[in-house]
Amino acid sequence: MSLDLSRSLALSRHADLKTRKDGPVLVLPERAIRIHGTGAEILRLVAEKRSVASVLSAMRERYPESSDSLDAPDAFDAPDSPGSLGSPGSPDVESDVLGFLEEMLRLGALVEVESGCERSR
Repeated sequence: MSLDLSRSLALSRHADLKTRKDGPVLVLPERAIRIHGTGAEILRLVAEKRSVASVLSAMRERYPESSDSLDAPDAFDAPDSPGSLGSPGSPDVESDVLGFLEEMLRLGALVEVESGCERSR
């Protein structure tokens, strides 16, 4: 799957990002996903219904000198998690963020927003 950078994303109406004492948790129907590192930052940006390009831009601004990848490859864990996101050791922020967003779309945590309304994936 390749994300269109101009598309806006939002948390699914079935998703809720909660803060717990041991860190952020994304609550979905019949599952909870513990979010690590930059994953929560990315989801908070998405909650503002930003475009994919806007999320990427914000993350590049927050991590301007990061030649290493963000910790998005390990940004979440769940009992039924298919594995890590992105590619470990990825050389840039963009691939980590896009990998995380694509995985969240696949899990149903995010939806693409079209003309102010959610579209299920």
